[in-house]
Parts: sequence; structure tokens; C-alpha cells
Amino acid sequence: MLGWQAMFPQCQVSTEAAKGSDHSPLIINLVANLNQDDGRCKILFRFEAMWTRSADCEELIRAL
Repeated sequence: MLGWQAMFPQCQVSTEAAKGSDHSPLIINLVANLNQDDGRCKILFRFEAMWTRSADCEELIRAL
């Protein structure tokens, strides 16, 4: 089991069809019952590739 899977055992990973690119987006749910309708506003997280160019990106990820 990968390290992140051990940290988030309830995670779900799926892919969507590539549109206008040869890259397929990954949809990663790290929280159980993320799609449960409990009346709260859901926040959508989108990873931006440009973040990886930041000098402290790797350090921030490791700190999590």
C-alpha cells in the first residue's frame, strides 16, 4: 500500500476523459462521505501544475 493510501484509507481516485489534451484529469476524494448531501457548501479543490514550480512546493507537501 502506498504511503498516501495508508494516510487516507477512505480515499477514492477516478479519472475523467481528456478534453483537448493528452492528459486525463484525476479526481481524488480524500474524505469519506464527501458527496453526502448534508446541507453544507462543498469546496472544490483543483491542483494547479504551476504550484510545482514554487521553490517551497516539495517542502510544503512533505510537511503535510
